[in-house]
Amino acid sequence: MKPLYTLALLLICRCTLQAQYTEALQVNDVSAQFNANGFLFNSPDLSGSGYQVPYDPTSPLSTIFAANIWLAGLDEGEQLHIAAQTYRQTGDDFWPGPIADDHTGADYIAAYHRVWPVDAAVVDAHRDNWDSPGYVVPDQVANWPGNGNTANGEAAQLAPYFDYNNNLIYDPANGDYPLIRGDQAVFMIFNDAAETHMVTGGEPLGVEVHAMAYGYDLPADSALFQTTFLNFKIINRSAQQYSACRLGLWSDLDIGAYLDDYVGSDTILHMYFGYNGDLVDGPGINQYADNPPAQGVVFLNHDLSVFKSYSNDMTVTGNPFSANDHWNYLQGNWLDGTPQTAGGDGYGGAIPSPFLYPGHPLDASAWSEVTAGNFPFDRRGVGVMTIGDMLAGDTVCVDMAFVTAFSYSTVIFNDTVSDQYHLNAVQVLKERVAEVRTFYDTNFSDCSLDYTANPDFSTILDPGHTGLVLFPNPGEQMIFISGMDKHLPILFSTIVNINGQDVSGQILGPDMQNGISIENLSSGLYYLMIQYANGDQVVEQFVKQ
Repeated sequence: MKPLYTLALLLICRCTLQAQYTEALQVNDVSAQFNANGFLFNSPDLSGSGYQVPYDPTSPLSTIFAANIWLAGLDEGEQLHIAAQTYRQTGDDFWPGPIADDHTGADYIAAYHRVWPVDAAVVDAHRDNWDSPGYVVPDQVANWPGNGNTANGEAAQLAPYFDYNNNLIYDPANGDYPLIRGDQAVFMIFNDAAETHMVTGGEPLGVEVHAMAYGYDLPADSALFQTTFLNFKIINRSAQQYSACRLGLWSDLDIGAYLDDYVGSDTILHMYFGYNGDLVDGPGINQYADNPPAQGVVFLNHDLSVFKSYSNDMTVTGNPFSANDHWNYLQGNWLDGTPQTAGGDGYGGAIPSPFLYPGHPLDASAWSEVTAGNFPFDRRGVGVMTIGDMLAGDTVCVDMAFVTAFSYSTVIFNDTVSDQYHLNAVQVLKERVAEVRTFYDTNFSDCSLDYTANPDFSTILDPGHTGLVLFPNPGEQMIFISGMDKHLPILFSTIVNINGQDVSGQILGPDMQNGISIENLSSGLYYLMIQYANGDQVVEQFVKQ
């Protein structure tokens, strides 16, 4: 599918198409495409659907043609700031990389016009073997963007990582490693401040977005099978204070062939979804035939506050263009500013409704596209969460899931047997989403993925005023200790290097005033740790010449 009004404009795509600008997350029967500028589920030139399920490179059936985030808020003067993309035919509202002084330099482009795929197995192997003789750090770990270039105005800490030696520098050769979720992940950094907003024409917010898509290789798990998770960390790097902020996830849900689709929402599961509007998928290419799936977009840690679907046309219920158009949709209004209403196609009714088609398609008494009698066609829409205030320096964390479900049998709904597999897929989807929500609530008490200090090593690197004196310091052959508490028995003591590794090479006895040999140590900084039997611990540093 291509947008009807923009085919000629696709040639102006200004993306940098080096090898790693775009990568696919391929895990658990899904292939999902991700791009350096945050554009989801398609290649940079819109050459094909990028959310393929079930994944088969010889038969690229897909449920999502493209997706993007929309973000908007009002500054202290009530002026709208907005970044929102759909197909990017006229340019961009988001660009690769963190906010910086210079977004165009060769070093910046080389560093950030890419995405970072990582396998959990590779990270685990690095964590367990980084200090083994002959070990070589793999590229997935070595190239992780843990730190920004502060000389270019970039934030010091970027991609989440475990800091083994607590030096605030991502150095995997000394034990640091990426922090990811799932069995496979893809990480992106993008911002809305690098250039003029060409999609909406809106004022920038000055936000930086860290996004991680991930999945679990668990084909036997009905909840996680054919499910992709997405974590957004949105940082207000500007000096502006924003109010009335709204975040949307826009998507063009194409269930196989795109000309016969319906959409709906679920206010309990905080989901919107697409499904086939008739029994057999088609006409068009890439058809699912007799068993088309339902595709859900789920908000996991925020409520769904608006679901807006619109037509692929130029009417007041059609494609948005201006900043105000996108802002209207984020608020649940149509392009003419009138509110979305309950019943029919959602336009021109008497009762405002923030949610389109919240009824179950199998429920003949509920409002859905089925009971509305709509003609199945090309559907796209945006689910919205309300953020409220976003102050300078604030971070908003969002977790989402993309869940796909097929039905190959009848289901019982309201005591009635249904053999309409395209509608039954919605029932299976709802059951799966409920399980996904339970999995998320059970396993993730915190949405954030951040830099993490090593709690064990932080104690080692925090020597206080212990009253101990090491001499001579620096030393060459021996060091001696004065000021020890002779009334407290010593449980153990050791020498560690700056990486927290035990290098004493000897059992240090309780009477260390006779001196400790350091003859076999390499030159450098070391820490003497003494653990008393009462639980007290003291640390002092010394230098071996």
